Amino acid sequence: MGTPGQQSTPRGFERQERNNRMKRPEHVTSNTDETQGHRKMIEPESGSSVTSSPNDSGKPEALAQHHWNMLASESGIQREVIEFRGYCTVEKKSHVKKLGFKDTQCNVPTLLIPIYNVHGNIALYQTRPDNPRIKAGKPIKYETLAGSVMALDCHPSIRHQLLNPNIPLWITEGIKKGDSLVTHGCCAIALLGVWNWRGTNEQGGKTALPDWESIALNGRLVYLAFDSDVMVKQGVYQALARLSGFLALRGARVQYIYLPGGETGGKLGVDDYLVQGHTVADLLALATEKLQEPLPTEEQAKGDRPTIQVNRRFLREIVDDALDALQKANDPPTIFRRGSTIVRMQTHPVLAAETLTIVTLKGWLDRIADCMVLTEKGETPARPPSDVVADILAHINPPFPVLNGISLVPLFVPDGRLLTREGYDPEYGLFLGLRELENVRGTMPVDQARQLILEELLGDFPFVDDASKAHIIALLLLPFVRQMIQGPTPLHLLHAPTRGTGKGLAADVTALVTLGVPAPVMALTGQEDETEKRITAMLLSGTSLILLDNVTAIRSPSLAAVLTASEWHGRRLGQSEMVRAPNNAVWMATGNNVELSDELARRVVTIRLDSKMEQPEHRTRFRHPNLVVWVKEHRSKLVCACLSLIQTWIDAGRPPGVATLGRFEQWTQVLGGILQVCGVSGFLDDRQWVHTEADQDTRAWKAFCDAWYERYGELVVTAKDLFVVAKERSLLLTLWGGRSTIAAQQRLGHALADRRDRLFGRFYIRSAERASSGNNAYRLEVPQTDLDKTPKTPESQTNSSPTATQSANGIGVSGVSGVSGQRHLYLNNPEVIDLVN
Repeated sequence: MGTPGQQSTPRGFERQERNNRMKRPEHVTSNTDETQGHRKMIEPESGSSVTSSPNDSGKPEALAQHHWNMLASESGIQREVIEFRGYCTVEKKSHVKKLGFKDTQCNVPTLLIPIYNVHGNIALYQTRPDNPRIKAGKPIKYETLAGSVMALDCHPSIRHQLLNPNIPLWITEGIKKGDSLVTHGCCAIALLGVWNWRGTNEQGGKTALPDWESIALNGRLVYLAFDSDVMVKQGVYQALARLSGFLALRGARVQYIYLPGGETGGKLGVDDYLVQGHTVADLLALATEKLQEPLPTEEQAKGDRPTIQVNRRFLREIVDDALDALQKANDPPTIFRRGSTIVRMQTHPVLAAETLTIVTLKGWLDRIADCMVLTEKGETPARPPSDVVADILAHINPPFPVLNGISLVPLFVPDGRLLTREGYDPEYGLFLGLRELENVRGTMPVDQARQLILEELLGDFPFVDDASKAHIIALLLLPFVRQMIQGPTPLHLLHAPTRGTGKGLAADVTALVTLGVPAPVMALTGQEDETEKRITAMLLSGTSLILLDNVTAIRSPSLAAVLTASEWHGRRLGQSEMVRAPNNAVWMATGNNVELSDELARRVVTIRLDSKMEQPEHRTRFRHPNLVVWVKEHRSKLVCACLSLIQTWIDAGRPPGVATLGRFEQWTQVLGGILQVCGVSGFLDDRQWVHTEADQDTRAWKAFCDAWYERYGELVVTAKDLFVVAKERSLLLTLWGGRSTIAAQQRLGHALADRRDRLFGRFYIRSAERASSGNNAYRLEVPQTDLDKTPKTPESQTNSSPTATQSANGIGVSGVSGVSGQRHLYLNNPEVIDLVN
């Protein structure tokens, strides 16, 4: 058989043949989206997903209507992408046979799919018959030319992107899924099967396809996006592990996209996910560096499986049997309760908890129990019913052990004992993973421990003051004593005036000591509900350390809430249900000249670095040229040093620290006490600096109140009046900037309500009598002691009560915060009248 592209072609193939010879089409732009690194096919409206529908512009001539619906509606592929590949409908068996397919593969009508290699040529064909043949009791959904040499499929319109390692690469299984990603602006290659990234050589050996030589992988971010059911398949896990290992050897940075299951727990592909209205950003939110571990194999299932009859019984009876089976197989425990969620333990790449879904729990149950359907002819094997699995996941009190936390270092518990045993501790609900540590104990002399931490580990960092040094040691020690603190702990902020100062490295080495790997990063978003869901996901994973990296401003109410909560209530990513999770993580953040809201300033401990250099990244002559490598090599010794400092405090009777920080009393007593006993000074000595320098929010409101008083004195006003002041003076821009006038006034109104009765500089913000429209009104009040310092109110304003309401001829401003059409008094002051008009 010759090259597939040289076969005689039936009706409809000519368009595909022309496309194969065409240059890159105009609709593929050469501009790169710098924020995502993806090329764009067509510029969509902001926030929308890019899909086609049969009604948009009519189907291509070469496609039957139902095939057009399958591609455009069901997989969300753009018309341009469909036409450029050359999908077409074939209705005659002879035409399919001419391409080299066997007689048994020639069921028609069928959708013909050209497979393009990385060089832009057709390597082979696939067909998708409307009526697939049955083999071994299963339908053959796709037919592939027998004896074909495998190839990596790449849509010809984006093949030039394969050579650019700065553009993220997506790998999925199936041509339609690859074209769906291309429609959404991604550089994607499609495999014809999970193992078909490799082929068979002439000697019968399995080797990577030569196509990989035409794809730049050095330093490239690669996303593996397979169907949602991969988590319950051993074979797919093995293929993912081998493929990711191959990619990593070539320098790629691999991440996995684990899609949620369908509404009934069914399989969901990346094209299905995008058609549901999700975006590439939603896919990226699902990315993880962790390769999910496979479910137990047949051989791993212990003992005889119990049999569960899943028909002709009440749901509660089936659920009870399933729970009994799960509980029996959960020894040693791998399934736990974490808050209100059922999780299982993962070990790759680090120890973490993974939330069980209908898909994962169904696979687990199938491996530890035999589900049967009872019929008149006897028992017939069955899959675990979805409603049974869903009921288990929704169980109020499932019979699994509680998981309060995960740690990769030994832990001190409230009574002062040190937990050093690998595995699960049922008394405290803690899971310890200590296999990478050797001979760790708290017997190192305190002077030696201080020297190892302060000089060897932290000696080259340009800390601004003793408080910063004390706080990073407190951050380093906190994971070891977190269980001794019955309450919240603050956010540790490592910040500097410029890049390259070492704040990121300081955060990394701190995490390397306690985790053995860099800390998991959580990005703060401008959308508060998204931040809430990310916090929930982090806490459900059980990680002991969470890093907010490269932040510029921290104003999130959700973050402020979690920092003072022992138990977090929030929503999961992709779902609306509320879940609970214990909050015993250590929180830290890095950034340059970070702005803090007033709420966050009281919840933050600062670690300031300043090299006093214009380009600090050019510094040399470090004690350890590669500090990360040194920390990895000496991790066990550094852990011993941390344990020894804490043990010294315990041996001294655990004297509490004397410094105070509201809402974090136990944290200050424990960490302050340890540092005090070990001779480390400066703990919480910089609180005045935090309040005077870091709280940009308070200073902005002081300036706003000054401008407010200058314009209105102590008159009653609403948000509509005050927005004029803010806009004229460019004040509080972070609050209302970029919004419409109405939205900005509403935001300002909410902010005023939140700050009632607070003192900003010389003024209290007070609520006033509501306007006649029922909207909120406010006034400034000067404290009695400051009356002599304030300018006198103009005589025209003092002749009337500032809260009086005038007749219909009076001038008014309105709204919940002064936005509706009703007019609320003010005074017959010409300046006010001119302003409002």
